[in-house]
Order: sequence, then structure tokens, then C-alpha cells
Amino acid sequence: MESVPQVQKIVDGLGTQVDALKPLLEDLLTEDVEDLSPLDQANHYAAITYALDAVIFAYLKSIGADPKNHPISTELQRVKATMTRLAAAKNKPGEGLSTSSIPSTEPSRPRIDKEAAARFVKHSLGTGSSGATTNKNNSDAQATEFLKQMSQSIASKKK
Repeated sequence: MESVPQVQKIVDGLGTQVDALKPLLEDLLTEDVEDLSPLDQANHYAAITYALDAVIFAYLKSIGADPKNHPISTELQRVKATMTRLAAAKNKPGEGLSTSSIPSTEPSRPRIDKEAAARFVKHSLGTGSSGATTNKNNSDAQATEFLKQMSQSIASKKK
């Protein structure tokens, strides 16, 4: 086992090396990042994080530790997933990278159940103040007309 003075010497040397790296790391993290778009900033930071995690992974492997059972492996997987999502966000569908294998984080658009809407309209138009149904043909025509107007309104908003 190493003696205390040798360990102290190594720790002091490591501190000196870290102090020498600080200006380089600060430049790396702040240089020209403010001029980038938010998506490019996220890519920049994800790349730095991945590089640092990969260095730690390599270090663990070099000292004989099992990096696959170390938390750095899950961190690497998380950063890889983030980089994949960023690539999907950058490349719109149909351009460049295929995003079909990437699960969508965008919420699905609501669907209109036309039959249910027709029933709601029929029942609301088909009852009078006493609750009795009025002429069935009249309420069907009104419901159909109402649904046509709604469909046209939705179609015009999509354009």
C-alpha cells in the first residue's frame, strides 16, 4: 500500500492539473454557446456530457472496474437517448434522419367521434321544455346541418 506522503503528493498534483484545466473547460462551456439556437445549445451540452461520461467509462475500464455495472452506464444511455431525441427534433420527418423508430413525445391530436356528436346534437335539439321528443325527421335534419357546419369550420381552421 502507498504511504500517506505519496498519496498526498498525487492529490496535490491532481489539484494542480485540475486548476490548469479550469480555463479550458470554462471556455468550452461558454464559448459561442450564447449565439446558438436553443436546440444547438442542447446538442452542444449533450455532446460535452457524453464525452465526459465516455472518459469516465474508459477510466473505469482501464483500472479494471466493471463499468457496465456502474451508474455511468445508465448515464451514458440517458445521454444517448437525449441525443437521439435532439436529432429527431432537428431533422423533421421526411428530411434526412428517419425518425420512425423514435417514439413520439408529441401528444396525439383529439379525434372527433361523429356518431357521438350526432347523438348529442339530436338529443339536445330533440327535446322540448317538457322533455318530450319533437319531430324525429326535423331533429335529424338539424343535427346533420349542424355537423356539416362544424366539419366546414374545422376544415377551414386546418388550412
